[in-house]
Amino acid sequence: MVDVLNFLQQNGNGIFVLFLILFGIGVLLNYGMWLLGVGRFSGASAIPKDKKLNFVITEAAFKLINDFRHLLALILVVVFSAVLGYAVYISRGNVESLKEALQAVMATLGGLAGSIIGYYFGEARSNTASNSPTQPVQTTPAPPIQTPPGTTAGSDIVEAPQPPNPAS
Repeated sequence: MVDVLNFLQQNGNGIFVLFLILFGIGVLLNYGMWLLGVGRFSGASAIPKDKKLNFVITEAAFKLINDFRHLLALILVVVFSAVLGYAVYISRGNVESLKEALQAVMATLGGLAGSIIGYYFGEARSNTASNSPTQPVQTTPAPPIQTPPGTTAGSDIVEAPQPPNPAS
């Protein structure tokens, strides 16, 4: 038992990398089988056989570009946070130094971080607005206008009676 534990201690990183590689291969095989409609995914595919390679290439390119956009946004936010943290760290309690460092960081990276945050919050709002089912507005006809007897509708303007003047 001691030999097994010693082996695991000496080769732990290699074993971890081996399992990570095997997991990655499994994920890629599962994704490829889903795209091609093979195995348990055979009934779910509505793509014609002659269009499968074209679909795989375009779907992979789309996902790569979409994932890269999200990765780039994540990297920019992490860089902004790291530089902001470093600026606070190097000021070490000096208010003037902190003020100058924050102004420099916010001037250079604040606009990028703000636009990224605005993009993602705007995307979330537009997705929820477009996915919510809209109920048709039901309108009921207005009741007919009742006119007093002896008058025609819209011909006379009736004034309200004035209260008596107490001074007279």
